[in-house]
Amino acid sequence: MADFKEYVESLPDYNVFDDNPTPEEQAQKKRRKRKARDINSRSPLDYNDGYGIYVERKVKGHDYLTVLWFPILIVWLEFALRLGCGESFGFNSILYTGAFSMVIACVLTVICTFGGRVFNLVLNNLFTFILTIWFEIQLLYQGAEGSFMRLSDFANADLSKLFSMAGERILFVILLFVPFLFSVVIGWKVFTFRKICIPAKICLILLAVLIHLSTATMISLSKNNPYVDTSYNLYNKEFKINESADRFGILTTQRLDIADMLFTKQ
Repeated sequence: MADFKEYVESLPDYNVFDDNPTPEEQAQKKRRKRKARDINSRSPLDYNDGYGIYVERKVKGHDYLTVLWFPILIVWLEFALRLGCGESFGFNSILYTGAFSMVIACVLTVICTFGGRVFNLVLNNLFTFILTIWFEIQLLYQGAEGSFMRLSDFANADLSKLFSMAGERILFVILLFVPFLFSVVIGWKVFTFRKICIPAKICLILLAVLIHLSTATMISLSKNNPYVDTSYNLYNKEFKINESADRFGILTTQRLDIADMLFTKQ
């Protein structure tokens, strides 16, 4: 009996619920987890489960911040450009620029929430980059020529003259790039970029229409104003790019510029 007891005690400690990995297997498992952790820290969209299988990372952002991105972006770009060009901050300028910015922001938000999370992320950054570059061009062109750029002047713009202005307005060049850098570096941590439901899209479009109609109605109230450069005249009759940019913002001015090129008789 004693011999049997000694035999049992000499047996290795084996747990039927554990595969008792060898030291080499334990080290391999630790290396696999460490590698997966390194991959996860670099991937904003997917993570490695440690066995080479990539699955979608749990969404940590906020849907409401995703919806607010374009309103914040466009307002930032409009007023940073206005500040860089030394434009005024009158009540009408702030009111009309802010209102028309919300209209454009609602439309871009709807466009960037149709696809999956990766598609929406790429599209969001693409629109952000395009808007940023266009505002940068307007900032430099206004400094070089003393006027904002019409779309018809884009092909004939002197790029060397524009680049020469970058040094003089470097602070505002950086200021305009801040939202794009934020979106690329940590935007995927803050925003969900998920597809939003159809009712939410309809609500955003209706909100854009409501804001646009309300703003257009306010502009029409200045129709009988004796001053020449009234909001009504600038918006509906005579296109003046500098006055329009000061009153309505650069994006609305570009829309009026296109309408002027298409419908004004030469």
